[in-house]
Amino acid sequence: LPISLLDNLKSLAIDLKVLDKVVFHGFVKDISAAICNAGMFVLSSDYEGMPNALLEAMALGVPCISTDCGGGGARAVIENGKNGILVPCNDEIALSNAICWLIENNEQADMIGDEAQKVSKNLSPSKIYSEWERFIINVVSNSN
Repeated sequence: LPISLLDNLKSLAIDLKVLDKVVFHGFVKDISAAICNAGMFVLSSDYEGMPNALLEAMALGVPCISTDCGGGGARAVIENGKNGILVPCNDEIALSNAICWLIENNEQADMIGDEAQKVSKNLSPSKIYSEWERFIINVVSNSN
């Protein structure tokens, strides 16, 4: 983070009395290891297409929470409660409740993470190529 932003965030953490609970890691070389060590991944966007960061966290088996935002990317990959958790946009209470629920329910969080890993099979290049091939064949055959 730029120094001024980092300073602002640290000041905010002090003001909120959470500095002892917040870690500012800075740049991380092995991002996969850092993500794998995370207890959860939270995406709180107001708009997302297909969110690569969410897909990467899911593929690594991290329990994920995402806002059900415009663009529909999270909704396209998360089956709410099965392989992730969707919460409404701009609903801080629902987001907070989902985070607390994952913290308090380790076994279910692990099951959600295990299910999330299957996203990599569903979005594998060979599967996507096959779907494109079927689509193109269908378009060509219907245009004749």
